Amino acid sequence: MRELVPAVVQRDYTRMAELFESMTRIWAGERMGGLLKRRRAEAALCRRAAAESSARRVVA
Repeated sequence: MRELVPAVVQRDYTRMAELFESMTRIWAGERMGGLLKRRRAEAALCRRAAAESSARRVVA
């Protein structure tokens, strides 16, 4: 989580997605299905934001 703060400040959505995905390894096999699902959804959201952000740079 500590690494997430600089990524948020810099709006580095790709890095944020990587960090959310990496968090799922911590709880794998611990019957934390809801938490894992949420972290994967957050990663997917960050990936969509990264794609939209890069598309805007191309157009602008």
